[in-house]
Amino acid sequence: MLETIGLLGNILVLLTAILILDRASDLVINNAVKIADLTGFGKTTIGFILVAMGTTLPELSVTIFAAITGGSVEVAIGNVLGSCIVNICLILGIAFILTALKNPSCSQVAPMLA
Repeated sequence: MLETIGLLGNILVLLTAILILDRASDLVINNAVKIADLTGFGKTTIGFILVAMGTTLPELSVTIFAAITGGSVEVAIGNVLGSCIVNICLILGIAFILTALKNPSCSQVAPMLA
């Protein structure tokens, strides 16, 4: 479809997508602040949840679509679970390393969590 509308049409599609992304991000941020106020959770906690959802949902939707259209369901489940486990381990590992570098006295917390 995009080949038939030409360069000007593609630029118009790009600008429209950027405008929609701008409006949607404002809507998500405003509602996230409202959710944080209503639930009593911190804004940082809600932000972490939104970032986690934002990084996981695209991969999840592609995997589900691939499984539905005749792909291997086992590979799809392994892909979703594996990516979640890797994301968690990388984030925790980087957080522990940065905390230990910034404040060496906090490096004693990591062995207690293991």
